[in-house]
Amino acid sequence: MTAGQLKEFIEARVPTYTDVQALGAGSAFHYTANADAIDATGKFFGAPLDGNLDKTQITLHSPPATCDLGAVYAYLKLSDSVEEGFGCEIYEIRFHEAVSAIHSQEKALSAMNPDFVAADYPATILILTSDIIDFKRLGPADTLEKLEERSK
Repeated sequence: MTAGQLKEFIEARVPTYTDVQALGAGSAFHYTANADAIDATGKFFGAPLDGNLDKTQITLHSPPATCDLGAVYAYLKLSDSVEEGFGCEIYEIRFHEAVSAIHSQEKALSAMNPDFVAADYPATILILTSDIIDFKRLGPADTLEKLEERSK
């Protein structure tokens, strides 16, 4: 599967995601409570590429992913990954191509809560494991958050 095919799959089979876009080469930031599993294998496994793709992000501390060809979730900005993954380890992942998508629930929240701006909610980046060039463990999100605050 290519990122273009992943985009088409999401548009056809995962209606929870909206504003689905293909991205070229770049890097993104992934948070996880399963850093030991990633470090032990030296690679990322991903979420299964099926109609439940959007449901694997429901809990912060999910079990390690197991699909050799699957999707890894990330954010384009380190600060978004740090905020979402507080208490987790953060990795920077360089990729050949990826897909960007917005959870439709985030857009719905803006209609109910005037303090919530859907446009400010970061897009989820879905990276196929086969598109990962390399990755680097950056450290715990809480440590990175402190470093970000000092650099402001």
